[in-house]
Amino acid sequence: GDLLKFVNTALAWQSDDRGEAFEGQLARVEDIDGSNVYLDATLAVGMPIGASVRIYRPIQVRMRGIRFQRLAINGSSRGVLIEAADKPVLQDCAVWNSTCIGLHLLYCYQAKVLGGLYRGANLVVSEQLGYGILLESNWASEVRGATFKECRRSVDLSGYDDDGVPCWYCVIAGNQAYGGGYAEDGSDLWPIGSEGGSGFGSHGPVVGTVYENNLCVNTFRGFTIRG
Repeated sequence: GDLLKFVNTALAWQSDDRGEAFEGQLARVEDIDGSNVYLDATLAVGMPIGASVRIYRPIQVRMRGIRFQRLAINGSSRGVLIEAADKPVLQDCAVWNSTCIGLHLLYCYQAKVLGGLYRGANLVVSEQLGYGILLESNWASEVRGATFKECRRSVDLSGYDDDGVPCWYCVIAGNQAYGGGYAEDGSDLWPIGSEGGSGFGSHGPVVGTVYENNLCVNTFRGFTIRG
């Protein structure tokens, strides 16, 4: 079924909203009977009169064993964007040298990232960005068994994009985050240099994330969790 984004722009998210995150969630249509719409997931937030609903016709994505690699540059770059997908699966894929975001999962429903290597999301000096994988406004997505190197943050969860809604009930499990290496300008990252990041974490618009059996080696912080 279609994906629905429920958002109440009259009610800012409860923490770290930055003027861009609001109460709401992503859901999937299970059935329609007349004027009744049945959803695959329970509505976790109240939707008063005046709240808006945006409809997405979801895409289907299956990737396995694909490597996306850029030449190393000083500027901002994004590797792979998957937007409004229903149960996308990426298995044993790799994204290298995309300084701002390696893999960006935006408005994805029950996405699964299984294994793979993500490195060089290191836009630390100029913009304090760099996410190996960014989950934004997802519902029940998972990142399992992936390896990260030279990333400011290996996995980040958020909900700021275009009247954003939180990430709900995601799982980050069995991943390995290795710090060190170099920033986008070639300078050393922590522990040799002063600039560093964290293994895993979130911004404010996030609810119910499970972090389990993740390994952090030579990261400035293991976890930075704000939601």
